[in-house]
Amino acid sequence: MKDIREASDHGKLTSTYIDQDIPYYCGAFFKSGGERLHALYEFPYRAAFPPFLPAFFINALSCEGDIVHDPFGGSGTVAIEAARTGRIAHSSDINPLAKMITVPRIGPEVTLEAVDQALATVDWEKGEAAPLDLSDAFFHPQTAFKLQVLRRWLELNISLEGSETDHITAWIFMVVLARLTGHSQGYMSGYTLPPNQATTVARQRRINAKRGETPPEKDVRSIILKKTASLLRNGMPPFNSNHRIEVGPASDTPWIESESVSLVVTSPPFSTVVDYGFEHWLRFKFAGIEKDSIAFSHIASLADWTAMIRETLVELMRVVKPGGYIAMEVGEIRRGTVKLERLVWQAAESLPCRRLGVIVHDAKFTKSSHIYNVTNGVRGTNTNRIVLLQREEVSAWQHAGRASSPFTCSTGAKIVLDSVM
Repeated sequence: MKDIREASDHGKLTSTYIDQDIPYYCGAFFKSGGERLHALYEFPYRAAFPPFLPAFFINALSCEGDIVHDPFGGSGTVAIEAARTGRIAHSSDINPLAKMITVPRIGPEVTLEAVDQALATVDWEKGEAAPLDLSDAFFHPQTAFKLQVLRRWLELNISLEGSETDHITAWIFMVVLARLTGHSQGYMSGYTLPPNQATTVARQRRINAKRGETPPEKDVRSIILKKTASLLRNGMPPFNSNHRIEVGPASDTPWIESESVSLVVTSPPFSTVVDYGFEHWLRFKFAGIEKDSIAFSHIASLADWTAMIRETLVELMRVVKPGGYIAMEVGEIRRGTVKLERLVWQAAESLPCRRLGVIVHDAKFTKSSHIYNVTNGVRGTNTNRIVLLQREEVSAWQHAGRASSPFTCSTGAKIVLDSVM
């Protein structure tokens, strides 16, 4: 039997308590920083959680060959970790960019040589340019032209909807989206905000004026090759043709077979904290996506947010196999006055699942915290708070929500979550 207090080598259970009938288990359950991540995770994306979190649950609650699903796929952290550890990755997101940046990193093997050979076929000087309006506030005119030529080349070599795509071309598209704008020499743009913080054209012009500079010309091909080499330095996960990364709402995943998923690890959008449409507007422009066509969840009402979680959980009750698990990471918002795990707990009431408790990974944030507007104990999300549910048989609806007890994970080990009962 494996007790939750021994579930990690990176810390220990420091406290257990019950608050509003919810059992809490607090401690340092996984790494929070101080160790270099696998290179494939180096994709700038706002509000992405660290891979150590899904790794903890994937290792504890699934086996090789199991399906691991993330209905709010985002930058693909869960999918990549699942693929790296021999699981079958399923993921969906309302944002089509999520598919474009995830599929290449878990797809067929990519080599630097193959990317170099593909880019050699682009006519950078006289090629046909896509009609993109890339502002000179961000890009040197020659850089903008090369990006337009590349965009047209990509359009001729890839289906943006993801059907019959060439994996090398898809990889190049992903790398361009990763390096489009940023605050160092390794980006296509001149100096701007970090790549997971967007800004407007007007504000960028003010940044340029304050710095007394205009965007310098960049070598687009060299930037792509350098980033490719960096992303591939730790290798790619073994390819599995059963991976599925789709575009759509978390509450509607008809492509997933009922009772086929062993584990869900996910983090839903935190109400109105992040404006994903604005954060990705330049990426949308390059990809040819109309951001207004995407039904992002900008939910101000906590009641509406709870209803959204309920709809998602109803769908997860369909796709998760009996005995499977759902680990939903949320946080505290509005200066800690709103604990979203309580709303998830409420949303799961009467569903065919056992509400096992809330795992609170309490650790100091790293130097990147300022990027997400997080200050420990003051603003932002101060802890990782994960609501853990276990799917029951349909016949057990009337028992959903009962007090937790020892449960068995798919590896055959038992994890105890009853030390505060």
